[in-house]
Amino acid sequence: MRDLRIEDEIIANWKGDIEKPVISICCLTYNHELYIEDAIEGFLIQQTDFPFEILIHDDASTDRTVDIIREYEAKYPRIIKPIYQIENQFSKGVMLNKFNFKKAKGNYIALCHGDDYWTCETKLAKQLEVMNKTGVSICGHPAREIDVEGTDLKRITGYQVSKTSKFDPKLLIKQNGNMLPYGSIMITAGAKEDILANMPPVVFHTGIQMLCALRGGIAVIPDIMLAYRTSVPGSTTEIMLGDITKKLNTTKKRITSIKYLKRMYGDQYAKVFDKLLSNQITPFISHQVSYIYAYSLLCATLKNESIKSKLKILLEVFINVVVKMLKLMIRALLSSNFLKVIFCGVKNNFKKLTDFFSDLFLLFPFNKEKVPLKFFSTKKNVGDALNLYLIEKISGKKVISIKSGCYRHILGIGSIMHFASRKSIVWGAGIIDENILPTTSVFKEIKYSAVRGKKTQDFISTIVGSSLKCPLGDPAVLMPLYYTPKSQKKYRLGIVPHYVDKREASFKGLLKTTNAKVIDVELPVEEFLNELAECELVLSSSLHGLILSDSYNIPNVWVRFSDKLIGGDFKFLDYYSTTDVITPTPVDIRNLSFESDDEVLEILLKAKVASFMEDKKLLLESFPREFLNVEK
Repeated sequence: MRDLRIEDEIIANWKGDIEKPVISICCLTYNHELYIEDAIEGFLIQQTDFPFEILIHDDASTDRTVDIIREYEAKYPRIIKPIYQIENQFSKGVMLNKFNFKKAKGNYIALCHGDDYWTCETKLAKQLEVMNKTGVSICGHPAREIDVEGTDLKRITGYQVSKTSKFDPKLLIKQNGNMLPYGSIMITAGAKEDILANMPPVVFHTGIQMLCALRGGIAVIPDIMLAYRTSVPGSTTEIMLGDITKKLNTTKKRITSIKYLKRMYGDQYAKVFDKLLSNQITPFISHQVSYIYAYSLLCATLKNESIKSKLKILLEVFINVVVKMLKLMIRALLSSNFLKVIFCGVKNNFKKLTDFFSDLFLLFPFNKEKVPLKFFSTKKNVGDALNLYLIEKISGKKVISIKSGCYRHILGIGSIMHFASRKSIVWGAGIIDENILPTTSVFKEIKYSAVRGKKTQDFISTIVGSSLKCPLGDPAVLMPLYYTPKSQKKYRLGIVPHYVDKREASFKGLLKTTNAKVIDVELPVEEFLNELAECELVLSSSLHGLILSDSYNIPNVWVRFSDKLIGGDFKFLDYYSTTDVITPTPVDIRNLSFESDDEVLEILLKAKVASFMEDKKLLLESFPREFLNVEK
């Protein structure tokens, strides 16, 4: 605690009633023991001739944050007024600002997080003067970025101006709703009431900025008066944007907020809001796996929009994608890879053309003896390859992979319910993520022969509004009926990383401590099974590495090598819901040092064979009869 003025010295400069503060400082904190002192002292150094209060909301911190706040509260009892939560409210989906806002008495509200801090003694006085002079409802300024150690990163965040300026909300919307760092924001009491009345669906500080600006515009001061700390462990940014699934959920909430604000702003701002909505989708169009997320977001964005807005949003998304592609091509040209890029583009377009004609062949009589199948075929993977192998064995027919949903087809093995169309016959497919789904009307028209597990079954039942009754099970459990591996035990341990984990270093230590081999999920089905059968035990981050191990009675352990799998644990829990495993939990390999055999032994002792508890005969008989070879 540095040398600060005592409470009486601060209050002595104030004119007016201390019980009627002009400004309420509202601070949100959670596990900020390393930073909260800087934040509080940034509040206490403010030189003002008017009363202010400091409201600090602690969201049930598990470190020493509360103890530190209490120390300051004891020294400044008339100024510092904390709220101490017993249970974490953020994890319950509660918008934290409401606690301080409901308690705030000031005509103006100054915002800050407990891991940032103010650097200017006259910040409050400057902002109050600007707000009174311009009549805006929200005011802010840029910040300098620092790291967790407090080192200046030499970067400025926030909208920068050469002199204090007032702006129409249209500029704010064009800036993705974000011109002001959170800790720089000051709003009027009226704007605070707007937030309380519209929270949710207005969420995030970008939504707060746009909502407040609607009331009276936005002002930006050129002075840098905030230290903005980046990459803080457990921060809101990390929690909400830590991986692609979290980013998707956060973006969907942001889209809901933007659509709500678009209606509040009216037709005058519809064009800029449509562009803002399209900007939420573009970041997900970055690599192949993200396309399904982008599609999910696009559906959420277009829902309930007018035809005119839908067309504008689609056009903006298209333009964004084209611009992104052009940037990639220019980058490739500058790095002497231009010919490679052109070749890949021609190759991809040719593939799309052949896919189209492949589907078209289904209209001809000579392809009636083939089974149309829709599955994830973009990346080699044994779980997806099982579709071709198993369905050909069961049906007695050749399988043709289709890309469109225009023809009657089987939706087979894999987490591919998002591929479903009204022509789908689901046989063993499951959901990959509760946020990546077709529309409710599609779910109601699909024919369900079997689904992978109880979680998928329950989720579909909830969506369609009635109990889904069909056999359960991943068809991979039927593989022993059609293939017996031709190999003997050679290895103590088989390691089966999911294809997204193949380059992870986390499992490499296992190869040094025991007689182990890595089994590639991109191998052909029979070759994969032969290598699997050579192992006494299996560790797998691949779902079908586990299912096939169980099916061939090879003890195994579900492990985690990274956080890269789309959908997290959903598909694993879906499969295990059809087995005798009560509480399936992955073993996180990343925390191991592999310095001794004991660590590996502890994992191997967890190995077991999960018994399939559903009816395999019923699962086999549920195969769509219309695709069976009647002569077989």
